[in-house]
Amino acid sequence: MLGDQPGVTPETVRALVAGRGSGTRMAVCRYDDGRGHPLAFGSEMFAELAALHGDKAVWKLMDRLGDEVVEVPIAGPVPLDVDTREDYEAVLAASGLAS
Repeated sequence: MLGDQPGVTPETVRALVAGRGSGTRMAVCRYDDGRGHPLAFGSEMFAELAALHGDKAVWKLMDRLGDEVVEVPIAGPVPLDVDTREDYEAVLAASGLAS
């Protein structure tokens, strides 16, 4: 789990785990507007994940795995990613918590 996407809900995590099924190496949420976090990995992927380096490395791994990646449908848009003050303010505004 990432800590910078507060819009990821417990229901999303439950759907991802259930949708991953057994024997699947990797699963990703398929939102209405594209793939997004969270992701789920089988234990056989741990060594390969540990060897990854660089920005977007896990996304490149998904591209390499192709059809082996299970996409779990999740209603709604990819949750906002909070990396900057502006991102934070956008999340607050979207939640109705902005002052």
